[in-house]
Amino acid sequence: MKNIKTLILLLLLASSGFGQSLSPRVTATAGGRATGGGVSLSYTTGETFNTKLSANNKQLTQGQQQPEIDLRVGITQAFACAGNNISIPITAAGYVDAANTFTVQLSDANGSFANAATIGSSTSLVSGNITATVPAGLNGSGYKARVVSSNPSRISSDLVSVTVNSIPNAAATITQPTCASATGTINVTSPSGAGLTYSIGGAYQSSTTFNGLQAGTYNVSVQNGAGCSSAQATSVIVNPQPIVPGVTGVAGQVNVCNVVGTSTALSYTASAQGATTYTWTLPPNTVLVSGQGTATISVKFLSGFLTQANKQIRVIAGSTCGSNALKIYYLAAQLPVTPLPITASSTNVCPSLGTNVPVTYKIPKVSGAAAYIWSSPSSAVTISHPNGLGENDTLVNVTFASNFASSSISVQSTNDCGTSGTRSLVISRNNPSTPGLISGSTNSCEYIGPTGVDATYSVTAASNVDSYAWTLPLGVTNIIGQGTNTITFRYPAGFTGGSLSVAATNGCGTSASRSLTISRLVPATPGNIDVVNIALCPNRVYTYSVSAMPGNTTSLEWLVPNGGTIVSGQGTTSITVSYTSGVVDGKVSVRSINNCGASSYKTSIVKLAPCASGPSTIFTKVETGNTPSNLDVKVFPNPTTTAFNLQVITADSKEINVRILDVQGRFIKSIIIAPYQSAAFGSELKAGVYMLEVKQGEVVKTVRVVKY
Repeated sequence: MKNIKTLILLLLLASSGFGQSLSPRVTATAGGRATGGGVSLSYTTGETFNTKLSANNKQLTQGQQQPEIDLRVGITQAFACAGNNISIPITAAGYVDAANTFTVQLSDANGSFANAATIGSSTSLVSGNITATVPAGLNGSGYKARVVSSNPSRISSDLVSVTVNSIPNAAATITQPTCASATGTINVTSPSGAGLTYSIGGAYQSSTTFNGLQAGTYNVSVQNGAGCSSAQATSVIVNPQPIVPGVTGVAGQVNVCNVVGTSTALSYTASAQGATTYTWTLPPNTVLVSGQGTATISVKFLSGFLTQANKQIRVIAGSTCGSNALKIYYLAAQLPVTPLPITASSTNVCPSLGTNVPVTYKIPKVSGAAAYIWSSPSSAVTISHPNGLGENDTLVNVTFASNFASSSISVQSTNDCGTSGTRSLVISRNNPSTPGLISGSTNSCEYIGPTGVDATYSVTAASNVDSYAWTLPLGVTNIIGQGTNTITFRYPAGFTGGSLSVAATNGCGTSASRSLTISRLVPATPGNIDVVNIALCPNRVYTYSVSAMPGNTTSLEWLVPNGGTIVSGQGTTSITVSYTSGVVDGKVSVRSINNCGASSYKTSIVKLAPCASGPSTIFTKVETGNTPSNLDVKVFPNPTTTAFNLQVITADSKEINVRILDVQGRFIKSIIIAPYQSAAFGSELKAGVYMLEVKQGEVVKTVRVVKY
C-alpha cells in the first residue's frame, strides 16, 4: 500500500509542474506473494529513492521507484536443423519469482507469434542457456524466436532470427541377397541433390549406393552441407542369403491316442535353417485343419488312425534355392505297456532300516509312457524321485523305517491313454542266518599259555551280515578280529576245556549262535617204525620213519641207542641215524609231543654186529627165493627222492623181466632190461615202500625199495 501512495504522490508532483522525470527501469530488491480474503497478490519492491526534490514550495524527501524485470536474449540470429536442438542464451535483471518459468517460443515462417510454438523451457533460471528443439518439417529463414517469463509476465525485449534447414527422410530400395550372391545392396532414391551425403549407420558418403551388405538392419539418413540430417532415419532390412534348407526338425505330441476320434486338434511345428515354406503330407484318417505351407500345422485324428500301420507325418522344407530331404515324424497311438522287472541296488535292506540310507530301484524306460506310478503298501517305506516325475521317473530311492517288515514295491507306466499293468518286487527283511560251521582246532593244547601260539577260528562270511560277535572262553588273550568272521586268540595257562561261539548281526537283527567245543587232548602214540639201511660199513646209516604225524601232535621226539647219532629229522616223522662200526645193541624210540604232554613210546630193536675189517657189499633189504648166487641185483640210490637206477649182473644172457609192486603186492608197472644194462625207473612213483621183482628165466629175486 505504501508503494501505491508513493506512486500517487509522484503523479501529483508531476501534475503540479514538477520538472524531473523518473526512470521506469528499476531493479527489484525484494518481493513475494500475499494471500487474504480469497485474493492472491504478487508484489515487488524497487530501489529506495533518497534524492530530495523541491517544487512549488513542495518537497519530496523519501520514496521508492516501482521495479520491473529486464529480459533479454543473448543472440540475434540462429541456424538450426529441423528436428534438432538450438541453444538460446538469456539474461534477466530484476526480481524473478521462484515459481517462474522461462519459455522459448518460435514464430511461423513469416515471423508471426499469433500461433507461436513452444520449443523449450526452463525453471529457476535467472540467466544461462535454454535448450530448444526445432520442430521437424520446418524450412526457411523467416522464423523468429523469443523468451517469455511467467512470473512476472514479461516478453524478451529482443528477438532471434532463426534459419531452419530441413532434410526430408530418406527413401531407399533394397536388392536382397540371392542364392548366388551372399550380400545385398541399398540404393537411396531420395532426396538427392548437390551437397547431400548419405549414411546407413556409419560414415556419410556422396554415393547413394551401398554394396556388399551382410544380413541385418540398416538406418538410412541424409545430410546436407550445413550438417543437417534427416529428422528420422529410414530403417531398411537386408535379409539373410537364401539357401537350400538344412535338416528339418519337428516338434509335437507323439502318442496321440488321447485325441483320436475327438474334435481336439494338435499342433506340429517344423524348423529348418533357411526354409521359407513347408510342404506337409499327413497319413490317412487325419484332417489338416490349417497351416499347409507354413512351419506349424493343426491336425485332427479320426477313429481309424488307431489301427492303421501308417502313422507318419512327412514334411519337406523349401526356399527359393531348393528343397531339403524329406523328414518323417513318427506318431504312435498306444497304451503304455507293463514295465520290465524292477532291479535293486541291493537286495539287503537291513543297513537301511531307520538310517535314511536309501536303496535304489529302477526299470528301463517303457515305450509310450509319459510318467510312472511307484507305490508300496507298507507305511514304513518312503519313496523319493531324484529324476523328478514324468517320463524320466524310472529310478526311485527308497528308505525304510526301523519297523519295516517284508513288503513290496510296485510301478506302473501311464500316459494320456491310460495306465499299464503293475510290476512288483518283493522286499524282504532278512535277519542273518546262523553262521556256518566254525573252522579251527578243537584241541587247545598247541595254543595254551606263553609257550603256545595263537589259535585261529573262522566262519564263512555271508553277504547280508554286517558283523560277527564272538563269545570266547574266560581268560583268553591276544584277541584279534572281534566283529569279523575270523578271530585269533590264545588260551590261558591251565585251560582244561570249554567252548566258543559266534553270532551274525546286521541291521535287521542277530542270528542264533554257532558253537564249537574245545578240549585238552594229549597226543596219540606213533605207529610202527619203518627201518631202511642206506649206507654200509664202516659208515653205517639207517633211516627210521613213521607213516604220519599222530593225532593231536605238534612234534615227534626220537631216541637212539649208544653208538648212534641222529643226523637229521628230529621232531619230524623220519630221522636219519649214523652208527659207529662197533657193536650196537639197543632200540630206537619215538613218542608224540604237544603243549599238553607226551604219548607213550613206540620202539624198534637195533642189533648191529661190528663191521668186518675188509670191504663188504650188501644190498638193501634183499629177500631171496630160488636165487642162485650168479643173479646180482643192484638198486641205487635206495631210498631216493627222485628215481632209482637198476643194474643186474648175471652170467646168463637171457633178457630180464622186472615188475614193480606196492607193499600189498598190487602190480604197478613192468620193464624189460638186458644183463649189465643200467635202467632208471620210479620217477613217477609217489612216496612209499615198493617191492622190485627181478626174474631171469626161472631165477627170481625180490628187492625192497623206498621213495621219499
